[in-house]
Amino acid sequence: MRLAFVSAIAMASVLPSAVAATAVDGRGPLVLTERDSGKRVFLPRHRPTFVRLSNRWLWSNPRLTGRAVRLTPVDYRADPGYVEWKVEKRQPGKARATSRGTPNCRSCDRPTRTFRVTIVVRA
Repeated sequence: MRLAFVSAIAMASVLPSAVAATAVDGRGPLVLTERDSGKRVFLPRHRPTFVRLSNRWLWSNPRLTGRAVRLTPVDYRADPGYVEWKVEKRQPGKARATSRGTPNCRSCDRPTRTFRVTIVVRA
């Protein structure tokens, strides 16, 4: 009984630091959103990258110029509240992704938006 209690205390003291290290070191996916529009983004080497745009607008399929990346739509069974594309590296260079969003409401005052980001893949 005493051994189980000591083991539980040891695990409790180790667990929070492990969780904090994962959250701080930035190993999760890189997610580009409307807030990143107009930016130049350098793709990290070993992190998955996604473009995720809110369903508050109806977005066109992104148009790509350049051959550095490919965008693959992510299909969800249930609506997560956004549309998403996985960014796949093809070759070093630059690509610009552009999508146009029209308001996803009938009588709202939201303006039409343009999402545009330049994606850089390093050699």
